[in-house]
Amino acid sequence: MVAGPAVLPDRVEVTGGSRLPRAAPVAGWSVRHDALAAANKGRDPSHKKRARLMDAQPSQTTADTASAVTHWVPEDQPLRVSDLAQRLLREYRAEGGTVHLAGCTLDELPVIRLPVVFGGRDVYRIFGSSDELGREVDDPLFYQLGLSRLVAADRPNTVSPREEGRLLARAAAAAADMGQGQPVGQADKIVWCKYARGKIQFTIGELVSQIPFGGWARTVAPPAYRCPASGQETFAVAATSDGRIVAAEQIGQCQQTGRRLPRCEMVRCAVTDQWVSRELTERCPVSGQMVLKQRLVPCPLCREPVSPQALDHGRCRGCRSLSAVCYDDQRIQPILAKYPLLSRWQWLRLAETETAFLVVAAGFFQRRLLVLDKQSLNIRYAARGNRGLSSWSAAASTDEPGFW
Repeated sequence: MVAGPAVLPDRVEVTGGSRLPRAAPVAGWSVRHDALAAANKGRDPSHKKRARLMDAQPSQTTADTASAVTHWVPEDQPLRVSDLAQRLLREYRAEGGTVHLAGCTLDELPVIRLPVVFGGRDVYRIFGSSDELGREVDDPLFYQLGLSRLVAADRPNTVSPREEGRLLARAAAAAADMGQGQPVGQADKIVWCKYARGKIQFTIGELVSQIPFGGWARTVAPPAYRCPASGQETFAVAATSDGRIVAAEQIGQCQQTGRRLPRCEMVRCAVTDQWVSRELTERCPVSGQMVLKQRLVPCPLCREPVSPQALDHGRCRGCRSLSAVCYDDQRIQPILAKYPLLSRWQWLRLAETETAFLVVAAGFFQRRLLVLDKQSLNIRYAARGNRGLSSWSAAASTDEPGFW
């Protein structure tokens, strides 16, 4: 008869009558242990981290975790777009028009709690689409999201169980990554925070203007409208006569045409004291004042259009400021270079306005007047005169005989 294998007792006797348990041998354990040790030999921590991320896929363990995870929402966050619209739109006003939301969405973003193992405040991480391990919630954001006051909720209809599993796998990878510095447990709570995106639309007649906004639905603030004309930020808008939506505080009315314009595009006429469109005015080259073009008058001497207030005794202030200059004066040099025949005259006098040079060349019996463009030095007006007489006669051309 062949004897069977020896059976070891569960407990063995030792001297003194005490009993010690004997562990049952496991076949092949030593071989598998040596194989795993050889496979892991030489792996660095970064390799382990990559392995965790690659393995962050839904599994049976993740499914078990998902069944234990509870879902929550901030107590006072808006649930619908209409709730958000009521809070945002009440800040705006459109004269003769309407304000409404355009293309607004409320996206559910998961904020997952990872409980700290050894005391301290639990860790919350936001899991968006860009950051695989999520972004940790700091103290200001914690209160901005309303995470201190939560109510139980169901998983959003837009999130499938499979997507929840992937999300928890990412949370597990984040917990393992954080565990090296601050041990944390597995995710046990998902808070669904709504993120709002959309546009505020102003409609006045056929005019439409929009401004984008975005932020956590619980605290998103209405953005100010930036006036395209003045740059002023405002919450009240109005339409101009030329079809623009601007800040209502900037709207004015041209006293010449009656058109509605931004005040930054209007000036006060120095002659009529009216607020008018800048396009209707011109700057007086002598006084620098803005004057309606129709109110400018030509100077009897230089023929430059100036404000009536700039005339004195039949001459503009420019003509009355003519003073003698030497031929080596730096101001006259460019003029002599372009018109060298001026050097034939015994005396020269020079004045300037914002737009022109006035030159009077005189000899013993005659004199000549030139009005030159200040930028190009081209002749805008020329006249003849005699010394001792105040009258001048316009010259048809400086090329006519005897002018120089």
